[in-house]
Amino acid sequence: MSVNNNQPLRCIALLCTCSVLVLWSCSENAHGFQVSKTDGGLAIRWPTTSAGFYINPAGAPSAGLSAIQAAMQTWINVTTSNFSFVYKGQTSSTSFGQNDGSNMVCFGALVGAQYDSTLAVNTIFFNGQTGLLSDSDIKFNTNFTWATGNSPDAYDVQTIALHELGHALALDDLYESGDTAKVMYGYCDPGEIKRFLSQDDMDGITYLYPGGGTTTTTTITGSCPAEFVLGQDHPDLQQLRSLRDGLLSRSVVGHRIIQMYYNNSDSINAAIERSPVLRDAARSFFETAALVMVKKQ
Repeated sequence: MSVNNNQPLRCIALLCTCSVLVLWSCSENAHGFQVSKTDGGLAIRWPTTSAGFYINPAGAPSAGLSAIQAAMQTWINVTTSNFSFVYKGQTSSTSFGQNDGSNMVCFGALVGAQYDSTLAVNTIFFNGQTGLLSDSDIKFNTNFTWATGNSPDAYDVQTIALHELGHALALDDLYESGDTAKVMYGYCDPGEIKRFLSQDDMDGITYLYPGGGTTTTTTITGSCPAEFVLGQDHPDLQQLRSLRDGLLSRSVVGHRIIQMYYNNSDSINAAIERSPVLRDAARSFFETAALVMVKKQ
């Protein structure tokens, strides 16, 4: 008997108005993306263009919190969509899978034979008559090994978070051979890294939440290099966020800069911590950038 190292990323959707599972999907583009639909044919989506998530980092690897936030940011950065994930802070709650109107991400063991090959589960609740979402909870299965770096023997938190947040948008798994490079592909190997969206992934969020222009970005806390250097209560941080949200987020190049900045925040912080000279240079850079924003306002 052969063993397939690929592990499925399952999205379990529960109707809040019925006791049976009615989630099904339909391809909107051949081998492009799939959206979740009710059995009446309505696309499932949030009633507004944002959804706030709390994160319980207990059981996560080091930098797991910022990895999840970076995944949220990646979906936000799609310039053709007006949807925003909003980080609402840390929580100690473990009430995964409850239709309580409080979206959350947590880590814990998934118990049962049906979860033997499941890396993470996203349980969503929606109205079967309207297709409108009311709750989404994501749980990483700690029966598997997780990491935030390039560990060949562990699963990447940011990669899987990006996939599960796609389910929170109401995008479905893809399993065709031409889908392997996409974030919404339903299998993943240890050490595999997917931190950027394919065009089909971006087309999926755009189909459900069309729009564009300036988007609201998440606030990354804990590992942001500016916050690491200046301190989390430094007044310049608000100006730097204005630079990010008001200037950089308005262009494709700017979005790439933001994404690279947060994706590499841990290594940047480590380098700054090792070098007092680099720390001084970084502080000068951030203070100058903040000063420029003050003068522009």
